[in-house]
Amino acid sequence: MRVIEICEPLREGVGRHVTDVTLGLSRRGHDVHVLYSPFRVDPALVKLLTGVPGVTVAQLPMRREPHWTDLSALLGLLGYLGRHGPVDVIHAHSSKAGAIARLAGLLGTAGIVYSPHAFVTMTESGIPAHRLLAYGWIERALGLLTNRIVCTATAEFQHARERLGLDESRLVVLHNGIDPTTFRSESDLRRECGLAADTPMIGFVGRLEPQKGADIAIRALPSILAASPKTVLAIIGEGRDRAWLESLAASCQVTNAILWLGARPAREYFHNFDVLVCPSRFDGGAYTVIEGLYCGLPVICTPVGSATEVIVHGDNGFIVPPEDPAALAAQTIELLRNADLRERVGAAAGSLGEYFLLDRMLDELEEIYFGRLSGWRPLVVGSHNDGNRMIRENAAP
Repeated sequence: MRVIEICEPLREGVGRHVTDVTLGLSRRGHDVHVLYSPFRVDPALVKLLTGVPGVTVAQLPMRREPHWTDLSALLGLLGYLGRHGPVDVIHAHSSKAGAIARLAGLLGTAGIVYSPHAFVTMTESGIPAHRLLAYGWIERALGLLTNRIVCTATAEFQHARERLGLDESRLVVLHNGIDPTTFRSESDLRRECGLAADTPMIGFVGRLEPQKGADIAIRALPSILAASPKTVLAIIGEGRDRAWLESLAASCQVTNAILWLGARPAREYFHNFDVLVCPSRFDGGAYTVIEGLYCGLPVICTPVGSATEVIVHGDNGFIVPPEDPAALAAQTIELLRNADLRERVGAAAGSLGEYFLLDRMLDELEEIYFGRLSGWRPLVVGSHNDGNRMIRENAAP
């Protein structure tokens, strides 16, 4: 089968997802083409995809925000389809690629699959109400041009059905899966940064933008340091808020307790953390959470996206209220003080993490691509009514 994976950002969670899916499908004998925009890209991911048998990589310039060049991107995609067709499936990732691919689908016979990776309408802050309303209408209109809309969490499924009014028969819940071979443990952050081997380390992984809540982690740090003065917060990621966050750290007087590690392959560093914090304001099936679970880390997150499906508070992780640095600090302090609690929660997290593997996700994705695209029956992998129970039943013993 010939598949096109098209994305505007080939970096961070979306880029990692597209890369894992592409490499996995190519190993299964599919002809996979990746079209990405050069404006938000991780060169390391492009390198992973380049030269792989069964994988073709090409640029398709797209802007993140609505832009007059969107027409050029649409024409570019149509031209690519003309040169490389016929195509069985076009799978678009995130909103800009989703819009362009679905409009192009009007002129072809390929099945159209769309993964929002968290609808922008799921946010409750930072975007004017009139823009959220417009985005909602656009998603409803484009939903009519889509064979399958892939939600990575029950919360995203419910938002699509109840808030956006999308046709449930086009919706599917597919939990993300990770490739265990991409995790390495050679790095020693403490030694690299000149820290003592017993330095308590909190990890944050994500874009430095409002969605991921790095500012909440920074605001929690003064209270954490009051209880555990040698603690450091390791931040992996880059984004447009980097300078503002550094200024916030200075105003909170925690600059010396933060390691700004920039954009780097986070999967090589999880084993350095004692606790992983994910204070997102909204999300879908966040990779950081499931990567932390897989690595057996105690994860503290907010009740957004798939968190309430995969985290049982006090069992395999912890859920704290959103926008609440004090609650985040209190839960982090409890974990840093209690090694037995960290070990027990980490063991439970690692057991559940075995469910979130790439091969399971690819099996279900192939069913979406090649088994059900011609029909309009609802396809929900797992249970959108009791996702945590279904996930735990499917987890490795």
